[in-house]
Amino acid sequence: MRKLLSLLIIFFVTDIGWAQELVSRIDPPFWWTGMKDKHLQLLVYGKELRDVEVHLHHHHGVHLKDIARGESSDYLILNLEVAHHIRGEQQFEIEFKKGNMIEEVTYLLHQRRDPAPVGLDQKDVIYRILPDRFANGNPENDIVPGLSESKLDRSDNEARHGGDLAGITQKLPYIKSLGVTTVLIGSPFSNDLPMSSYLSNAVTDFYEVDPRLGSLEELGQLAENIQNTGLKLGLDFNLNRFGKNHLFVTRPPFNTWVEKSAPMLGDEIASTVFLDPYASTADKRNATQIWDDSLSISLNVKDPFLMTYLNQHTIWWIERLGLNAIRVPDYATMDQFFLKYWGRAIRTEFPEIFIIAGVDNSSQAIQAYYMGHQGTHKNFENYVHSVQDYQLAYALNDLVSGQQGVNSVYLTLSQDFLYQQPELLINFLDDAKMERWRRQCKGNFDRFRMGVVLQNMLRGIPMILYGTEIYLGSPDKSLYEDFSGGWSEDKENKFNSENLLGSEKSAIDLVKKLTSFRKEHPKIFEGKMIQFVPQEGVYVFSRYSEKEEILVMCNAGSDTTTVRIDLYKERFRGFVEYQEILTDTNNSFGKDFPLEPWGTRIFYFKRE
Repeated sequence: MRKLLSLLIIFFVTDIGWAQELVSRIDPPFWWTGMKDKHLQLLVYGKELRDVEVHLHHHHGVHLKDIARGESSDYLILNLEVAHHIRGEQQFEIEFKKGNMIEEVTYLLHQRRDPAPVGLDQKDVIYRILPDRFANGNPENDIVPGLSESKLDRSDNEARHGGDLAGITQKLPYIKSLGVTTVLIGSPFSNDLPMSSYLSNAVTDFYEVDPRLGSLEELGQLAENIQNTGLKLGLDFNLNRFGKNHLFVTRPPFNTWVEKSAPMLGDEIASTVFLDPYASTADKRNATQIWDDSLSISLNVKDPFLMTYLNQHTIWWIERLGLNAIRVPDYATMDQFFLKYWGRAIRTEFPEIFIIAGVDNSSQAIQAYYMGHQGTHKNFENYVHSVQDYQLAYALNDLVSGQQGVNSVYLTLSQDFLYQQPELLINFLDDAKMERWRRQCKGNFDRFRMGVVLQNMLRGIPMILYGTEIYLGSPDKSLYEDFSGGWSEDKENKFNSENLLGSEKSAIDLVKKLTSFRKEHPKIFEGKMIQFVPQEGVYVFSRYSEKEEILVMCNAGSDTTTVRIDLYKERFRGFVEYQEILTDTNNSFGKDFPLEPWGTRIFYFKRE
């Protein structure tokens, strides 16, 4: 009996109903020719496979090297080699034989994309979306029978709200209108958990799209639509948390995949242990077992088969969707040697893919460590391009809350010597570890404006959490509150600019103005930066290229301050005519001028 595991259409995987049940599934469901690494590991699922014989029917470019049989009889691992010389669409037959029962599987190899997608750089602006809270494009998939969480309740911050991939597709014109360059989507993979599954941070199936978000076909079409609009695409990959409903937890191929529970060290300590020169072996081992609760658990990613499985899972989705970037939350709580192996495998196949590490810690030096050779760990190449700049995010929070004032930002930026390429750090304002930016600013729009300007004008790549551009942040809502207008029953549609009022309209106008300026003057954001020691609560910095420059001034004090021009004349010597970006006015420097409390100004100069 022959089985077809995947069709030739790149965005479809079809399950075939089979009379016999030797083999029920293979991961990955198909692969590609032209990969630089010729090794292909297939994880075969089935029933009582321990004594099954496996034969690969002759193929001039594919060779079965060996078979690994684990403690569970429900799996086989086939190690193949796919020769570098074969190209184009290929297929080969795998025969599974047990007694008188014979099943044949046709395994497909597709041709790789050419050219491969480019990555990100400092000219990009990222728009980050949590699908469940953005827009509900298909109400029919709100509740899927058979899944552990069957409730849809928009009044409950921890329940699913119904947003999906179709909703993102429908709102692409809105996203494009913001002037961003990249869409970063939260993990779309299956999260069959009894609660809080909307977060998608504890995967239960690495090769299945969560059916409440949509299908593989819809995700593929969304990726194509995003790229056709000229935008780049990024995806979250949660590699360190497995949902406790995952087969690898409930029925692992090898017992070593599920480690015995160890003392929980917590995020802060765990991320420090890896760089502690005096750390004990026991602490280094325990630091990687950060998750073990009612919903999720950390598996032993040091196991070579699981390592390869996760490598191939990531590669499969990058190639399938044409990703430009990937973000790994809680990066610092994983085994760093696995991540080095993982990063090398990813960058071998996709040299330009932009990898972002989520590293939440209280130290700039610790954050810099996780950028590998670009940071403080000069001899450790982990192939990461960038980390989320939590230190700057916390400094901006201290700024608008009045805890430390402008010095917090100045001192954070002064430590950029820890990085080779600080311009690749990810600037953000709100995240799962903190409040919405509007709430951090206590609803004060002047403070809100200052933070958004600093996020977009300082060195680094801005990452906007969906809704920040419309002043989202109701006091009684979670960080991931719904984008009003994304559901048919919503009374107000905030995707329509005509329905934005007051600060909402001011916020989106501000974001569009800044993203537009970045696009119109890319050389400035490829150039250099200079900052001045804050004077009387005023923080000033410059971004400049050979022919263009901006000077940004922020007064984080409660009183109007007189700006002394002579303190900053080194930056505008020889050109005094300027355009003020936020007000679209033209003027020239002359006498000192007042800067109102929480005032923010951007001056643009152009050399003749």
